[in-house]
Amino acid sequence: MPRAVALALEAAGIPPSAVDGEGRRVRTGYRVAEGPEGRAQVSWAGPPGSGAAGEEGDRLAECAAVLERLGWVCLVYRGRRGRRFVEVEAPR
Repeated sequence: MPRAVALALEAAGIPPSAVDGEGRRVRTGYRVAEGPEGRAQVSWAGPPGSGAAGEEGDRLAECAAVLERLGWVCLVYRGRRGRRFVEVEAPR
């Protein structure tokens, strides 16, 4: 599921986040992880000081809109430290 979500977001031209060889985040963009019960979780991440937290609301709404057009069900939640993420469920 996370791989399918990442491919859909990439195809829509939304940039993925990236880390360097030492695990430091070097680019702002979406991050997809395995969620509970076969769902995926999309978050917006960036290097320290990049402003990713300030833009996550708009950027995650963009991600959700792309996925919803493809038939997936998206719900926005607040996680640790109040950061938002989108939980994505496959079409039925």
